[in-house]
Amino acid sequence: MILQLSITAFLTAIISAIVGMGGGITLLAVMLQFLDLSIVVPIHGAAQLTSNTSRAILFFKDISFKHVKMFLIFLIPASCLSAYFLSVVQLSPHSKIFLKGFISIFIFISLYFPFKKWKILTPIFSNFYFAGGLSGFFSLIVGATGPLVAPFFIHSNLKKEMIIATKATCQLLVHSIKIILYIKVLNFDFQNYTNLILSMMVCVVVGTYVGKKILVNYVSEKLFVQIYKVVLTLVAFKILFRDCIYEWIQLW
Repeated sequence: MILQLSITAFLTAIISAIVGMGGGITLLAVMLQFLDLSIVVPIHGAAQLTSNTSRAILFFKDISFKHVKMFLIFLIPASCLSAYFLSVVQLSPHSKIFLKGFISIFIFISLYFPFKKWKILTPIFSNFYFAGGLSGFFSLIVGATGPLVAPFFIHSNLKKEMIIATKATCQLLVHSIKIILYIKVLNFDFQNYTNLILSMMVCVVVGTYVGKKILVNYVSEKLFVQIYKVVLTLVAFKILFRDCIYEWIQLW
């Protein structure tokens, strides 16, 4: 299991370094084949914290701290609310499916809604205060929130390296808070999975380095936007059909 997940962590880190997303939710999907969701979410958070930190370091000069500060404002209170919610409420499988369905629909709307005709809605999908609140609340519940906040970056007019760097910085804050809350509030013991976590951490750092080389040398600004939208669309379809419709059928 450690070998399979470490290789997956390496490959998905390359994807995230090139596109800025997609890797985290892919890694989460693979981990769920080996471990229960209650175990996967915190371990996945540790791996993604390393992945996003390494991207933030490698792309440090491209970070838009203006957007990071806005993202952080509601991230912390929303994360604490989510941790309290999980500590007192046991979510049913049906409830989790509905939450994942919300994420997929949100992605589709943000990508394909005719904002030029309905400009009044544009501020919602480019508001980083709102993005931080959404990410904070859903992070502890569903694990991977990268796709949920990705649309905000496509509407931000940031360049490709700035999107990678800023999104990585925002996500490392998300995972840092999530891990702290899992230890302090939800009492998760990371020491039971030390070997797996360390192995995945090493692999995501190497994968991030490889991915950055590919992004800088072979991916143009136009191609980046095209790949970004295609990957985000595929992720939304995956969430809708695999995580919502298929799981709903399985429950029945």
